[in-house]
Amino acid sequence: MPGFGMFLVELVALGLFLIVWFVSVPIATFSILSVANTAGRRVAWLAVVWLVPVVGALAWYFRARSRVACDVEDGRPV
Repeated sequence: MPGFGMFLVELVALGLFLIVWFVSVPIATFSILSVANTAGRRVAWLAVVWLVPVVGALAWYFRARSRVACDVEDGRPV
């Protein structure tokens, strides 16, 4: 059948995306809820992570890493 190979490639790509989503979103959610932020910031980050799945989780991860690096450089406790 012509085009069946491309269908399988798309199916595998979708499956990989869903696996990454279902792994990264709960981890990011737990991380957001464990950080001492205001309720508004938590809700905003949760919306970003859940509505823009992989990009939102990566944004939270890089933001949290940069925050820890800044706190360590300033000598403030994390």
